[in-house]
Amino acid sequence: MKLLLADDEKELSQAICAILEHKGYEVDPVYDGREALEKARIQYYDGYIFDIMMPEMDGVEVLSALRQQGNTTPALLLTAKAEVEDRVKGLNAGADDYLTKPFAMKELIARIGAMTRRKEMMADDRLVCGNVALMRRTMELTNGDSSIRLSQHEYGLAELFFQNPGKNITTPQIRERVWQGDAAEEGTVRVYTAYLQNKLGALRADVRLVDGGKAVYRLEVPS
Repeated sequence: MKLLLADDEKELSQAICAILEHKGYEVDPVYDGREALEKARIQYYDGYIFDIMMPEMDGVEVLSALRQQGNTTPALLLTAKAEVEDRVKGLNAGADDYLTKPFAMKELIARIGAMTRRKEMMADDRLVCGNVALMRRTMELTNGDSSIRLSQHEYGLAELFFQNPGKNITTPQIRERVWQGDAAEEGTVRVYTAYLQNKLGALRADVRLVDGGKAVYRLEVPS
């Protein structure tokens, strides 16, 4: 599971990264809000951890911008203030949770786990991207007139890419999410992405699954 951590307190950031990586998370640390926004726009993450007080853009501004773009990735805000007004401001911006500094690392880990589980429980049954939709209950792709049933791994890929259109997703992230720890070579991932692209093509979809090279894939959407 990959997380984006944005906090300008470098010693705290390093400590958080060390603990989370020990727990099996992959963490990208950044130190200002603008860099966090750019990373979140192009890269797939399972969750965000944003400090509210950061240079360039604060955590609330970054999260508001992402939510306005339709980004639904779970987000936890860190704040040095305990005032209710600050917490309400963050939640209204689209935060799933908040944590007041200083905090226990065990609580941070627990809150990250809780917010990522909630996303799965609240997921919509129908994911729309371009002129096609992924129907979760029936594991089908449809353009409104025709439908194609997907295999288990094709469906897993479609769900991951439809949730993150335009974002770069690496082969290790695909393995973790779609194959859930089972061995899957790069060639296997490439074959299944080709299968999925063929089915999108059969539906005349205006979205396209692209192999970006260096074991990175993304779903290109119409501008």
